[in-house]
Amino acid sequence: MSNVKSFHSCPYYDKSKCKLSSSLAGCPVPIVETACVDCESHHPIYHNKVTYGRAIVTLRKKGLPYDHLVKTIAPPTRKPIAIPTKGPGTELRKIIEWFVWNESKGDCNTCKNREQKMNLWGPRVCLERIDTIKRWLKHSAYIKGIPYSDRVATAAIRTACRNASK
Repeated sequence: MSNVKSFHSCPYYDKSKCKLSSSLAGCPVPIVETACVDCESHHPIYHNKVTYGRAIVTLRKKGLPYDHLVKTIAPPTRKPIAIPTKGPGTELRKIIEWFVWNESKGDCNTCKNREQKMNLWGPRVCLERIDTIKRWLKHSAYIKGIPYSDRVATAAIRTACRNASK
């Protein structure tokens, strides 16, 4: 095989056993050339997905428990973010929807996404990012052919944040 020299030169190669995988399994883990080649690309100085995988396979074949290793290498599960249904975004929508809502054009997904983003930010962050929100409003007004006023937008955003804080 072409890469025999590469895994024989690995500092964790010991008489056709992998010292890293063996230390994880608590028993000798035989070398598999393809795994060694893959391991070299995943920092062989450390325990990595290859050494964990070899240890798990060996333990499974021997009928020994291996769950402790699976839990160690499994990525943490991500919990979905609960998007608040109330907040400054919802309050801003309430303030301006009568003026900008157009039944014939249907719902605006961008507007909903920005409303949710503002709800996640909360009143304090919205006030910190007021220029961003004003840019959103100015762009939406341009697209819909509605006049835009920086003063009115600022007042609407501040009122929305104040209402959301109550």
